Amino acid sequence: MNSLFFLIGQFISQIGDQIYNVGLLWWLLKNNYSPKILGTIFAISVIPSVLVGPFLGVLSDKLDRKKIIIYMDIVRGMLMIHIGILCVNNSISLYYLFMATFIIGICSAMFDPTILSSIPLIVDGDKNIIKLQSRMELIRNLVSVFGPIFGGFLLTIVSPAISFIINGLSFLISAIMEMFIKFKIQTYEKVIIKDIVNDFKLGVEFIKKNYILRNLMPLFAIINMIGLPILQIIVPLLISKNIGNSLSIGFFYSLLGVGGILGALLYSKIPFKKLNIILIGISIFTFSTMLLLIAWNTIIFILSALAYGFTSPIIQIATNMIFLENVPNEMRGKVFSFRRMFSQAFMPIGLFGIGYITQKISINVSIFISIIILLISLIKLLKLINLNKNIQTKIIKE
Repeated sequence: MNSLFFLIGQFISQIGDQIYNVGLLWWLLKNNYSPKILGTIFAISVIPSVLVGPFLGVLSDKLDRKKIIIYMDIVRGMLMIHIGILCVNNSISLYYLFMATFIIGICSAMFDPTILSSIPLIVDGDKNIIKLQSRMELIRNLVSVFGPIFGGFLLTIVSPAISFIINGLSFLISAIMEMFIKFKIQTYEKVIIKDIVNDFKLGVEFIKKNYILRNLMPLFAIINMIGLPILQIIVPLLISKNIGNSLSIGFFYSLLGVGGILGALLYSKIPFKKLNIILIGISIFTFSTMLLLIAWNTIIFILSALAYGFTSPIIQIATNMIFLENVPNEMRGKVFSFRRMFSQAFMPIGLFGIGYITQKISINVSIFISIIILLISLIKLLKLINLNKNIQTKIIKE
C-alpha cells in the first residue's frame, strides 16, 4: 500500500503541475503580459533552487522526510488555490504572483530531493526500490505526454484561474496520500552549516582538477541559460502569435514529452562516444532553433517540439554517464550538488535576458542571439572532443 499511496500522490500532483504550467503561460499571454514579465516569473521560480537548493537538499537528510513532503505539498497547495481565487476575482497583483512563485520554488527545492531520497524509507529491498523508481519514471513520462495536452484542452473549457485551483487541490490530495505512507524510522544528524560548505568546496575542487568536467560545467550552464528561455518564452510567444490557443501550447509541451521518451529509448542505440552524443544533441537543438528564425508553420511546430524533446534526455544521460565515470562514489554527492547549482545558476539570467530583449527589440533578435550562443557552445565542445582525443592518444602511446 505504501507504493500505491506514493504513486497516486505523485501522479495527481504531476498532472496538476502540467495543468498549472500551461494555465499560467496561457494566462500571462492572454492578459498581454510582456515577454519580460514571462521571463521574470519563470526566473523567480528557478532562483530558489539555485540559491538554497543544495542546502535544502542536505537538510532533507537531517529532518523528518515525511513531514517535509507533506508540509511542502500543503503550502504549495494553499498558495495555488489562493492564486486561483485571486485570479477569479481579478484581484491578483504581479507582486503577489512573484512572491508566491518564489515561495513555491523554495518548497519545490525542498520537496524534490526529499521525495527521491525517501524511496528507501518507503519500500524494502533493492528490487522494490528499483521497481518504485521505474514506476515513478513511467508516470513522469506519461504525464509529460498527456498532461500538457489535457491542460490545454481543459483551458478551452475553463479559465486559467480554475487550472490554478485544480493544481492547488492536486497538491492537497497528494499530501493526504502521503499521510497514509508509512516511513521507516530515520536517524537524524545535527545540521552543521560548516560541513555543508566544506562538502561544497570539495566538489568544486574535484571538478577543477578534471579537465573534462571542468570544461563541461560552463558549457551546460550556457545550454541551460539558452534552452529554458527558448522553450518557456520564445516558442510560447510564437504559438500565441501564429496559432493563438491554449490547446496548441499544451500540444507543444506534449510533443516535447514524446520526443523525450524517444530520446531516452533510442539513447542506447546511438553508436557514438558520450561527448559526441552531446554534440549531436546540441546540434539538433541549434538546428531546431534556426528553423524558428526561418519560418513558422505546422510542420516546423511539430518537428521542433519533437527535436527539442529528443535532445534533452540524450544530453542528460550522456552527461550523467560522463560524471559517473569520472567521479568516485564518495565524491558524487558533493560534485553532483555543485553541478546542479552551477548549471541552474544561469537560468534566471537567460530568462531575464531573453525576456527583456524580446520585449525591447524583437523575438527574432532573441532567437538570433540564442543561435549564436549555441554555435559558440558547439565550437567549445568540438575543442573539448579534440582535446580529449589527443589526451587519450597520448595515454595509449605511453
